[in-house]
Amino acid sequence: FFMLRNRLFGVHFILRSTQRSFVMCEPGDIEELNRTCGFGRPLDGSPVGTVDLFNKHLFIQTGHSDWNKKYPEGEREAVRELVREIKQRKKTLPFSLKAIACDLPSTSDDKVDVCVFPEQKQYSLNASDIVGDLNSLLGHLASQETPCSAAVKELPFKHYIFVCCDAATDKRCGFCGPRLVDAFEERIQHHKLSETVKVVKTSHVGGHKYAGNVIVYPAGEWFGYVTPERVDDVISATITNYEDKGEPTIIPDLWRGRLGLSKEKVKEMAQQS
Repeated sequence: FFMLRNRLFGVHFILRSTQRSFVMCEPGDIEELNRTCGFGRPLDGSPVGTVDLFNKHLFIQTGHSDWNKKYPEGEREAVRELVREIKQRKKTLPFSLKAIACDLPSTSDDKVDVCVFPEQKQYSLNASDIVGDLNSLLGHLASQETPCSAAVKELPFKHYIFVCCDAATDKRCGFCGPRLVDAFEERIQHHKLSETVKVVKTSHVGGHKYAGNVIVYPAGEWFGYVTPERVDDVISATITNYEDKGEPTIIPDLWRGRLGLSKEKVKEMAQQS
């Protein structure tokens, strides 16, 4: 990595990601990218109420952030089979489910780990019986009394900040996402929260035009149009205030939605905030 000074954000941003490689960006290139697909681009409508209602959020731990535009193409067979099976099962479940990839690693090559919210647990699915373990997991998520064949454990961090960094799907997420990850990590360290908060890169979350897209659990908040300057606002609303009050604080100009809430309810709550 060769470092360039990014005058726009006061920190070092170095390389521009492409699908399978990195290319050097000149300072002028960075400024132009910022105007066309970064934080300096024109906003494209209100983000409020732009997230569909769903009850569970599942993150497949692929161990990298270089996802194919046609994900799960390019992943190991167990991950591809898992994604295919989830797509087939989603319509038959008694709850709504969203599943995307993240760069957290799985524990071993013979496992596919997934973290699930609001359960805030990690489930290790056997790669050799991925369909069987997935079906067992889905049954367990539908009813906690139903045992799960996959190994389960509590997640190691209290809070998770998921940032869409899917450059292959949309250049806005590819530009904004990695820069937000850097900004969140810097501010988390500044606030001495590194032992309780983890920043994670994700594949496409939906709503490219609202990049930077950020999701925070267990608060369950979705945000759009997040910039490095608003990172502290997100941390305050979803971590500091969440711990103090037991619920997050709404940020009306960034708020896209919340896990378990309909679009209509989100719009109503935004108007009242």
